[in-house]
Amino acid sequence: MKKYLFLLFIIFLVISCSENSPKSSIVNTVKEVKNNENKNLDTANMEVLSDTVKSVISLDENEDKPPFFTNFNKKEFLDSLILSVLDGRIKGYDYFDFTPKSVENIKEDMGLVYDTVAVEDAMTGKVDTVIKKPELDIKDIRELVFIEKWKWNRTTDAITKEVIAYGPVIYVVKDDSLGGYPVLKRVPFIVFVNGK
Repeated sequence: MKKYLFLLFIIFLVISCSENSPKSSIVNTVKEVKNNENKNLDTANMEVLSDTVKSVISLDENEDKPPFFTNFNKKEFLDSLILSVLDGRIKGYDYFDFTPKSVENIKEDMGLVYDTVAVEDAMTGKVDTVIKKPELDIKDIRELVFIEKWKWNRTTDAITKEVIAYGPVIYVVKDDSLGGYPVLKRVPFIVFVNGK
């Protein structure tokens, strides 16, 4: 009988310790936060504040400015995005009217087309035509554009944002610029988060 009482005491002790363990308190805290978030959001009372918000986030790694993204692997993300679109695994769309774009058109907008350039030899003065191989430098992609839908809860003033689409913003330096605008921004494509 003493063995059974001792065994029950140990089981009771183990159960009470596990309920008060740091792991269970963390789980309970996370559940409380989620419950509070759900109360604040109250999706039944959400209304569309704006169905199209376009925002641009800088990817510049400038020491003078704080980064918009922390722990963001710019190269890995952009390599994957661009390769997926150029391989045709993800469909690219026009930034302005959301119409589908062909891979060739996207390559052209990104400057990834072969070009012929006239090069003069300084010694002989002879002009040769050279085929310029297209290259994309990830450093030229200095921003990301996001197209979002914003929803607002009148009773709690909570705002939620839903990303609809996003795409890279390329800075293009124009040597023959007029009017003092040597850098142009170009959005070669956007991709929709849930397809289209």
